[in-house]
Amino acid sequence: MPGDGFAGGGAPAGAQADTMPRFEPIDPEAEVPAPPDAPDANDPAELAPLFDPAEHLDLLLRRFAGRLERHRRRRDPAQLDAGRVFTIERRLAAFEAEIAARVAISDPAALPIVQLQQRFALGDLAIAFLIGAAAPGLDLAIGRAIAELNADREQCDVGFLAGVLTDGPVDLRILLGELSELAPLVRYRLIRLAAPRGWQPEGPLLLAPVAVPDRVVRWLRGETHFEGARFERSARLVRGAEGATFEDATASLIDRVLFRTLGPDDTGARQPTVVAGPSLSGKSTAVVHAAGARGVLVLALDLHALVFAADPLDAFRDIVLEAALHDAVLLVRHAEVLLDDRRAALRHAVAGAMADGRLWVVLTARGEVADLLRMAPGTQLLRVDMPTETEQLRLWHRALPPGVPRAPDLHPELLVRRYHLTPGDIGEAASAATVAAMRDGSPVTLAHVTDAVRGRLRHRLKDIADVITTTVDWDDIVLREDIIDRIIELLSTVQYEKVVMDEWGFSRRFSYGRGLSALFSGAPGTGKTMIAGLIAKELGLELFRVDLSRVVSKWVGETEKNLGLAFDEARHARAILLFDEADSLFGKRTEVRSSNDRYANLETNYLLQRIEAFEGIVLLTTNRDTSIDEAFRRRLRFRIEFPTPELHEREQLWRSMIPETAPLGADVDFHRLAERFEMTGGYIKNAAMRAAYLAATSRQKIISQALLERAAALEWEEMGKL
Repeated sequence: MPGDGFAGGGAPAGAQADTMPRFEPIDPEAEVPAPPDAPDANDPAELAPLFDPAEHLDLLLRRFAGRLERHRRRRDPAQLDAGRVFTIERRLAAFEAEIAARVAISDPAALPIVQLQQRFALGDLAIAFLIGAAAPGLDLAIGRAIAELNADREQCDVGFLAGVLTDGPVDLRILLGELSELAPLVRYRLIRLAAPRGWQPEGPLLLAPVAVPDRVVRWLRGETHFEGARFERSARLVRGAEGATFEDATASLIDRVLFRTLGPDDTGARQPTVVAGPSLSGKSTAVVHAAGARGVLVLALDLHALVFAADPLDAFRDIVLEAALHDAVLLVRHAEVLLDDRRAALRHAVAGAMADGRLWVVLTARGEVADLLRMAPGTQLLRVDMPTETEQLRLWHRALPPGVPRAPDLHPELLVRRYHLTPGDIGEAASAATVAAMRDGSPVTLAHVTDAVRGRLRHRLKDIADVITTTVDWDDIVLREDIIDRIIELLSTVQYEKVVMDEWGFSRRFSYGRGLSALFSGAPGTGKTMIAGLIAKELGLELFRVDLSRVVSKWVGETEKNLGLAFDEARHARAILLFDEADSLFGKRTEVRSSNDRYANLETNYLLQRIEAFEGIVLLTTNRDTSIDEAFRRRLRFRIEFPTPELHEREQLWRSMIPETAPLGADVDFHRLAERFEMTGGYIKNAAMRAAYLAATSRQKIISQALLERAAALEWEEMGKL
C-alpha cells in the first residue's frame, strides 16, 4: 500500500536513511482504496503482538506520516471538496486502532516507548508530539516532507506539530498543557523548547522550535542500556541481588521505610529519604541491597565527582532523566556537598528532584543533615549507626575468609575490641592487609592489619590530625611516685569503666559525661606527650594528635567543622584525642568587644559541648595551666602536673638517654651533668642526641664528658639561660 503514506512495509527505524520507511505523498487525483486483507483491530486473534522496539517505532512513524498527509490535504480546498480528507481520516483511525490493539497484547517490557509513556505518565498526544518532534532525526523522508509543509524547515515548532496532531481546540488545550514547564515532557527534558525565531528572550509557545535530545532519540530506537561514559564516572547503574533476604538490619530498615508506600503494582507516593551516618558505614550498600530485593535498579550519583563536570547542573538534569527512564532509585551520595553555598544552583535542582513524587530520591550524607531534610517537604530521615561488635566480628570473618592464610597472632576478636570500624573500613583494611601479606610472602599478621587500619585512619583524618605511636616503655619513664599513681588511676578508670557504669548502675545517675578527659600541665620537656603515647599503648588504642595549626581557620564555622571531624573519627576508631599546647584552643573566654571575640568564644563553647558529649578519651597538654578556661578545668576528670625533675631524677634521665650499645667514655659523670644543668627530660634528650652526633664526627668516636657538657651548654643557651 505505497499510496497512503503511512501504511505499508519498511525497515526498522534504526536502519540507514535510504532503507527507512518511505513517505510518499498521495496523488490528489487518486482514490484511497481500503487496504486488502487488513487485520481487524476488534478481533485480537488476527493481531500479532509487538516484540521488536524497532517495529513499534516504525508503526508510530508511519502513523505520524499519515497525520502529515492529512495535514497536507486539509490545507488543499480541492481535497476537502472531494472528501479525500474524510477518507484518509477513516484509514488513519483504523491504523491507530490496530497499533493500540497490538500494543495492548504486547509485553510492555519489550517496548521502550511504552515504558517511557508509563514512567512519565504521558498522554497519547504527548507521545505523538514526541514522535513527531523526533521524526526528522529518525526518517529523512519524513524530514523532507516536514520541510515541504513548514517553509523549508525540517525542525518543527509547536504550532506546526499542533496543526498536524490536534483536532480542534480541546485537543490543542490538552497538548499545550503537556508542554507546560512542570509537565513531564519539558520538566524531564524529553524535549527542548527554544526561544521563537526573532523573539528574545521569550515568545509565544506556538512559535517555539522543538528538539529532542539524542539520548531520548536513542531510547525511542530501543537503545535502553545505561550510558555511563556520558557522565564521566560520576554515575553508575547498580542492580542488587533480587529476592535477597535481609541479614543486614540497615537494609531491612531501608526496605521498610523507602518502599512502605508501594501498592501491589509498585506504584504510590515516593517520599525522598536522607540516610545519615559515618563514612563507609554501608549506607549506599544498604540502599542497593534493599532495592535489589524489590527488583528495583539504583542509579548511584557521586556528588564529589559531579562537581568537577564541565556543567554539573546540566549533568545532574541528564542523570535525573536517566533515573526516570530506568525507573531507578536516584541515590545521591555525599549529599553534604550540597550544603556548600557555592552549590546553591545544584542544591535547588536536587531539591526539585526530591519534591517530585514520580522519582525515588535517596540522599546519603554524614554529619548534620537538618538542612538536607528541609530541602523538600515530607523528607524521611534514617540514621545508620556503627555496627555492633557482633556485626563487626562477622564482617572481619567475611573480609578474611578461611581461604586467606592467617598468622597465629591474628584474632578478629582482638581487632573488634581494639577498633570500632565501619563496614567499608573493615573491607578495605582487610584487602590492604592481604595485599601486603602477599607482597611479603607470608600469612596475614596482626601487624599487617594494624598498619592497614592506621592507613585508613590517616586517610580519613586528612590533614587535621596525625596518628602517632611511641617506641618507649614504662621502664624508660622517670617520674615521681605520686605522678605515677595518678596515671595508674587514670588507666584503671578506663579499664573498669564498664564495671562501674554498667554493672554497678552508675550510668543511670550520669546520663552524659561518661568520657575521660585529662589535663597534663608542666614545663616543656617534662614528658607530657610521651606519657599520652604510653597511655594509648597500654590501652591498645590509637592516638590522634590534633594539629591545631591545621584545625583553626579564619573562616567562620571551619574550625568547628574540623574539630567535629576529629571527634567523630576518634569515636568511630575508639582512639584517644590529644590536644598539644591546648591553651591556644581551650583558653579563657573573654568579654565580647569585637566580632573576633564573639567567634572565638563560639569555638570554645563548641569544644565544651563536644568534650562533654564525647565518650572516649581526651588528653590535653599545656605549659600554662592558668590559661585554660575555668569551664574546661571543671569538666576535666584528671589534672596532672608534671614537675621539673629533681637532681636524682635528672641523673636517671641522663643515664636512660644513652643506649647500652653507644660508645660511652669512662670519664662520663651523670651526677655532675644533672647537678650543673637543671633541664627537663626533653632538653636532656636533645643534649644527649647532640653529643652523640658530635662524637660521631670526632676522631675518637666516643661520647665523652666534654662532649656531653658542650651539648648541654648549647641546649642551656637555647633555653635562654646564661
